[in-house]
Amino acid sequence: MVGMLSDIGNYRTLNEDYVGYYKIDDVAIYVIADGMGGHNAREVASKMAVDTVIDYFKNLSHLGNIKDEIVKVIENANEKIFNMSNKDKKLEGMGTTITACLIKNNEVIVANVGDSSCYILDNNNQLKKITKDHSLVQQLLDNGSITEEEALYHPNKNIITRALGTNSIVKIDTFSLN
Repeated sequence: MVGMLSDIGNYRTLNEDYVGYYKIDDVAIYVIADGMGGHNAREVASKMAVDTVIDYFKNLSHLGNIKDEIVKVIENANEKIFNMSNKDKKLEGMGTTITACLIKNNEVIVANVGDSSCYILDNNNQLKKITKDHSLVQQLLDNGSITEEEALYHPNKNIITRALGTNSIVKIDTFSLN
C-alpha cells in the first residue's frame, strides 16, 4: 500500500511539492521533495529532484549497494539543480528538500536533505519519525535552546540548513532499517 499526501499550506498559491515512486520486482523507491519557499523556481527544483531519482532507478540494469546507489543519485540530482540554477537567471537560487526511501527485499535505506520527513508505522501501529530535519529549529532543539513545544510555534521554523541545488556539494543523511 502506498500513500502520498501533499498540502499547499496556508500562504502559497503554488504547490512546491513533488512526489513519485517506482516499484519493480523486489525493489521500490519512494521520493518526496519540497521546493524552498522564497526562492525562484522552487517547483522546478522539486520536480527535477524526484524525476532524477525515479528515472535513475527505472533505467538501472543492476542494483548494487542500495545505500551507495541512493546517495549517488541524490548527489546527481543536486548537481543537476545547481548547474541549471547557475545557467538560467530565472532559475537562479532554486533549491529543494528531498527524502527518499529505497527498499530491496527487507533492506531499507532512507536518505534525506532538508526537512521533508519520513515516518514508519511500527509493529505497535505507532508512527515513528526516521529522518532528522536540517533546520534552524532542529539545531535549537538539539542544543537545548528551545523546547519541543516552543519548536512547534517558532517564528523561524521555515528556515532550513541544507537543501539540494544551493551548493555544488550536498551532505546527505542516511538511515538503515529492516
